[in-house]
Amino acid sequence: MNKIYTYLFFVIILFIFVIFQTTLFNPGRLGRFYIDLTLILIIYLSLTTEIRGGVFFAFLSGYMIDLFSGASLGLYVISRLSLFVIIRFIVTKIYSDRFIVHILIIFFSIIYEWLFLYSLFSINSDFNAVLTPSFIIINVLMNTLIGYICFIIIKELHGKLYS
Repeated sequence: MNKIYTYLFFVIILFIFVIFQTTLFNPGRLGRFYIDLTLILIIYLSLTTEIRGGVFFAFLSGYMIDLFSGASLGLYVISRLSLFVIIRFIVTKIYSDRFIVHILIIFFSIIYEWLFLYSLFSINSDFNAVLTPSFIIINVLMNTLIGYICFIIIKELHGKLYS
């Protein structure tokens, strides 16, 4: 029964993050900043959950962002699923329960996501977004900081609700 509550907890967090990401943290509102809360949740889940549950959330997260962003259907699904698999592979090889490891995984995961999406968007002939290195660096650093803060909050909430 505890597993059902855990899934329910993360589904609620995912929906809240999708709502915030598509309304309040929309790049149109924040200018050049793009806060990717659902990506941060997938990184957290890849570090803390089992394979089956995490794959479900990676798929659901990608699908919801595909629907609300207007991107090609499946683009974010593929990026989130591949990122989840890569992080799970890394987690099996290293001790991932340390502060610095979390920061590095968040940092490199966000870089991976930007490069993945940029490479797929640039294939499209009408791609006209300006992704400069400074834009990417600022967003990666900002999302890394916000990501670690979200890690702490989610871990505390999850611990308080189910302890």
